[in-house]
Amino acid sequence: MKTQARGKMAVWEVPLLFETDAYTLCNATVAVDSDPEESILRTISRDGLKKEDVLARISNQLPITEKLKRADYIIRNKGNLETLKEECKNLYSALLEKML
Repeated sequence: MKTQARGKMAVWEVPLLFETDAYTLCNATVAVDSDPEESILRTISRDGLKKEDVLARISNQLPITEKLKRADYIIRNKGNLETLKEECKNLYSALLEKML
């Protein structure tokens, strides 16, 4: 779990947010939806794992469809980096506005 507080909003990066009930500590939850194969390749690259290890890790998690149902907000990571950044900025603005 990563925590970084700089102002009015705290953001946690929690891989097993819904599996561990950590979501109950949050005012809002966000799930990231991406192409499954692309997600596997990113994890292999980032963590230096074998594909079968990544698949084993995924099998111990809730299916992405269930995470998307439970999340208050969804970020669609299906385009390029600039599109993803724009979607994140829009969500950040919406969350800040909600806090006012």
